[in-house]
Amino acid sequence: MFTSMNIGGYKSIYQKQDPNDEASSIGCTNTAHLYFHDGDPSTEEKIQKTDSCKNNPGFYSLNVGSDVATAKIAEIIEGNIKSFLKKNPECKCVNVKFHSFDNDSPARASEIKEIVIKKFADTDIEIKPVDKKTSYESLKNSRFRNRMIHYVGELNKKNNLRYEDEFLSSNGADRKAGNFKNLCEENRKIYKIYQDVLSKGIEGMRQKIEEDGSIAYIYEGKDLSGALNKLIAHDPFVLDCALFVNLCMTLSLRDELGDERFNELLSSKLGGKFSLDASNVNKLLEEIGLKIAVKSVNQINKGDILYIEAVNARVFHPAATMNSHNLICIGKNPAADHQLMFQGFERTEPSTLADLKEFIVTLAKCNLTYADLLTMHSNSKFDDVLEGEEFSCKQAWEEIVNKNGREVVSNELDFIKDRDMRGIYDDSRIEMPDVLIFPDMNVVGVMEI
Repeated sequence: MFTSMNIGGYKSIYQKQDPNDEASSIGCTNTAHLYFHDGDPSTEEKIQKTDSCKNNPGFYSLNVGSDVATAKIAEIIEGNIKSFLKKNPECKCVNVKFHSFDNDSPARASEIKEIVIKKFADTDIEIKPVDKKTSYESLKNSRFRNRMIHYVGELNKKNNLRYEDEFLSSNGADRKAGNFKNLCEENRKIYKIYQDVLSKGIEGMRQKIEEDGSIAYIYEGKDLSGALNKLIAHDPFVLDCALFVNLCMTLSLRDELGDERFNELLSSKLGGKFSLDASNVNKLLEEIGLKIAVKSVNQINKGDILYIEAVNARVFHPAATMNSHNLICIGKNPAADHQLMFQGFERTEPSTLADLKEFIVTLAKCNLTYADLLTMHSNSKFDDVLEGEEFSCKQAWEEIVNKNGREVVSNELDFIKDRDMRGIYDDSRIEMPDVLIFPDMNVVGVMEI
C-alpha cells in the first residue's frame, strides 16, 4: 500500500525546504507519497526518507516496510502535513489518498486514516481521505520501468562510457592496421591491455570478446553490487547498446531488491556467476515476478525495449557501431505531438521513430570508414547473403568498385597501410552506391518487462 497526499488551496505551487540549504525554500507541487511495501521481505523494517523535486515534488517521499507500526506511520504522515503547512499556511485542505493492495493493506489504511483525521479534528485543516485499490505487481513493474529510464539518463552523462570504435581509435597510436588481419590483431592487443587492467581493478570481473565479436562482461564472486559500481566508474568502460540496456535493467533490479538480497540472488539463482546478458538478467527478473517478453511493435509502451537496425548495414558498413540500436522507450513527448521517444547508449536527445529512421538512412549514405573498407575487402570473396540483408558481401564489394573506380579503391587501401589506427574509423574517400542505400530500417523486435 502507498499513500499520496494532495494539498488543496487557491494555488498549485507551494514551498518546501531546500534539502541542500536549510535557510532556503524551493518551489514544489502539492503531492507527497508514502509507500508501504507489504509482503516485501527486503523492506520489512525499513523507513527511508527521500527528497527529489522530480520524483516526489511536494513534502517528501517515504518507503515504509510492512513491520512498521501503524501508529508510527500515522505519526510520520502527521509530521509531514504539519511541516508542509508551516511553510504554506494558506492551504486549508489535505487530500489523503490510500492506494491499497490485495493483502492486509486495506485494514492498515483504515486504521491510519482514523488516527490522522483525529489528529487534525480540532484545527481548521480539513482532511479528505480517498480510498483506491491498486495492484502491487503493477506498481512494482512501473517502479522498475521508471528506474530503467532514470539510468538511461544518468549513464549517458558519464564520459568514461565508450563505444568500441571510440575506444579502439583512441588507443591506436603507433599501431598500424595495414590489412584486415592486422587490424584484428591490433584490436586484440588493445583489448588485452584493457582486460588485464579491468580484472586487476575489479576483483572477480573480466571482459571478453565473443566469437561473434560482441562484448561480454562476466563476474564471479559474492558482491556483484559492489563490482557493478566499480565497473560503472572504471575509465574507460567499453560497451555497446545491448550491454547498455542490460546494465540499465540490472541496476534497476538491484535497486528493487537492495544490495544484500541482490547479491544473495546471484548465488542462489546463478551459482555465483553472472554475465551481463539478456539471459542472465531475465533469470534474475523472474525471481521477483518480472520477465522479458516479446510484444507487438504496435503496442510499445513506456519502459519497453526496441531493437532496430539498418538494412544491409552488416554488408556496407561492417565495422560501424551504429548499424543497430537497442533503445528504451522513455515515454511520450507533448512537444512532439505526444509521439513515443526512445533513447539508448547515446549522448544525444531522445528521438522519435521518425527521427531514428532519418538518422539511420543518413548514416547509410556516409562514405565508408577505413575500418569498413578493410573489412569489406576481406569479406569480398563471400557470396552468401546474410539473413536480413539483400546483398552478399561479394556483390556489395563489386558495387563499391563500380561506383568509385578500381584505382581509387586501391589507392585508399594503400593509404591506410601507412596510417596509425587513430584514423581507422575516419571516413575514407569511398562513396556509397545508391543501390546499397535502403530508405528504411528494420524494426527487429520489441520486448517488455
